[in-house]
Amino acid sequence: MIVKLLGLVDILASLVLLTSRFMPEKVLMAFGFYLLIKGLLFNIFGLNAVSLIDAAIGAFMLIGVYTGFSITFFRVLFFVFLVQKGVFSFF
Repeated sequence: MIVKLLGLVDILASLVLLTSRFMPEKVLMAFGFYLLIKGLLFNIFGLNAVSLIDAAIGAFMLIGVYTGFSITFFRVLFFVFLVQKGVFSFF
C-alpha cells in the first residue's frame, strides 16, 4: 500500500516537474524537498541508484526554484524516470 502511495506521489512530482514553468514556487519546493528527503532516507537504509536519482531530481528542482536555472532536456528525462518509477510501483 505504501509503495503505491509513494508511486502516486512520484507521478504527481513528475507532472509538477514537467510543468514547472507554470507552477508556483511553493509547489516546486514541496515536491523538491519530498524527492530529496525520500531519496536520502531510502539511501540510508540501503545504497541504490534509484534513491540517489530521486535525491538528484529533488536537488535539481530546488536549484531551479532558487536560481531559475532549468534545462529542458533534464526536466523531460527526469519526468520520464519518475513516471516510469511511479507506474512500476503499481505492479
